[in-house]
Amino acid sequence: LATLEKASAIAPDNPLVPVHEGTVRLMAAERGDARAAFERALELDSGTVAAHTALGIREIEEGRIEAGVEHWRLAVSQDPQQLSKLLAFGTYLWNQQQVAAAKPLLELFVSTAPPGEYEEEIQRVRGALGG
Repeated sequence: LATLEKASAIAPDNPLVPVHEGTVRLMAAERGDARAAFERALELDSGTVAAHTALGIREIEEGRIEAGVEHWRLAVSQDPQQLSKLLAFGTYLWNQQQVAAAKPLLELFVSTAPPGEYEEEIQRVRGALGG
């Protein structure tokens, strides 16, 4: 954290500094401080994909499904490579029997993933979702 404080002093407008701080704070189980750091990153740059994915996960974990899905929607719209993370997180939740949280994430994956690149995964998810 001391190194991140120095980085913040050097580059106060760099949104990746609070993203990294949030990650460190998550590893230390400081969830509230982690959330605040990710939110600071979005204040600096609302297009910070890593902050959206982190907050998307946090929102889902805290039961705010719609807010979590919206963060994921923004992340994949800005960086389609995040689709694989969205699929992994949605599948993890599904396998943990957290269907209410997983379903909207997996539906977002199906609706946004390019079929040519993710055809097999789209079909697998559609089958799991019941069509």
